[in-house]
Amino acid sequence: MSYNVEALVTGKAIYGMDARLDGMVYASVERPPVLGGRVKSYDEKEALKVAGVRQTVPIDPFQRAPAFQPLGGIAVIAYNTWAAFQGRKKLNISWDNGPNETYNSDAYKNELRKTSHNPRHCVCVRLWAFREDRGRSPAPTRPQGERYPRSEKDIVARAKLSSSML
Repeated sequence: MSYNVEALVTGKAIYGMDARLDGMVYASVERPPVLGGRVKSYDEKEALKVAGVRQTVPIDPFQRAPAFQPLGGIAVIAYNTWAAFQGRKKLNISWDNGPNETYNSDAYKNELRKTSHNPRHCVCVRLWAFREDRGRSPAPTRPQGERYPRSEKDIVARAKLSSSML
């Protein structure tokens, strides 16, 4: 195995981001401010005036679950990263934020907290605690008389129970 230590410590090592090809261009993508949002309209005139910006390309939003799909937006293609970033700032985009426009993380967190305290509708699973002195602690036992977690850290997983399971 060969280590190129001298090149690494002197700053001469070539990394993937250092690769350059003839005709290579760069992109910077302006994404919707809300997951599931889409471009209603956009004006690229000012972005195209930035020196080095070549074109803009609309990107369609995801169709189903967003995992491993483009989130949508507008890509600014340029001859260098600086031009792409500056062109992206100059885009004039009108967004349709869709159904997630009114989403509130704090309200959702409070809803989860309230649901976790609802008797007979929540199973709380505690992870094994790791102790450096003894390794893993024994399996957690079912708390007697406790139907809800004592803190948010105890809410790891929850599942609906049928009355026959209780």
